[in-house]
Amino acid sequence: MISLTKTDAREDLALSGRAFTLVSRTWAFSFQTPWFGLGADYQRPHRLEADDEPPRQIHDYLMLARLGALALLTLAMLARRLRND
Repeated sequence: MISLTKTDAREDLALSGRAFTLVSRTWAFSFQTPWFGLGADYQRPHRLEADDEPPRQIHDYLMLARLGALALLTLAMLARRLRND
């Protein structure tokens, strides 16, 4: 069975007399058979909300860079394998 879930968690914060809400997002992936199971999750800050301001998105550029590097590495491995065959 393959499962992919997304959940949001809210945490109330106070700084210099102002109230903020930090929304974090968690992605969880699991793969399970009767003999074997594998799972991973990734949590990141998603949005910052204040009472007197519109919500601010928090972009995760580090994960985008990691995914890009993984794609380049996969492409290089495939190109090398195709060239050697």
